[in-house]
Amino acid sequence: MRCSMLIPSVLLVLLLAIFNVTVAESVNNMLTSDNLEEQIVHAYFEKRALGDAATATNGTATATNGTTAEDPTASPVKKAKTPASLASPAVLQDGTLFYIGTAVTCLLWVTGKVIDVKMDRQEKYAESLIHSI
Repeated sequence: MRCSMLIPSVLLVLLLAIFNVTVAESVNNMLTSDNLEEQIVHAYFEKRALGDAATATNGTATATNGTTAEDPTASPVKKAKTPASLASPAVLQDGTLFYIGTAVTCLLWVTGKVIDVKMDRQEKYAESLIHSI
């Protein structure tokens, strides 16, 4: 194998390894949550209960912390932090998307460079054949 093909091949393998590690880590983090299904169901029913409470009182309930206008002495209920939903995956939040984008960009650049080198070599070969006639 020529040196011109060795360097892009090594870069390709390196980029694929980086991509594999980042994707595997993010998928592993997303799937290894202890009670992911319970968190999703709990968040759904919590949002549904808040929506039902707001519509049942026909505007007399305030939207902050579930307290009503009739009971000003009630202590505000601390809303539990909702679990990460699938609408905002960790890939978008922890910088993994940057690495994936960088890997894809490098892959496209290397592919273009290889095609450019092969085209130049082919053009030189064709010109040498023309001049030899």
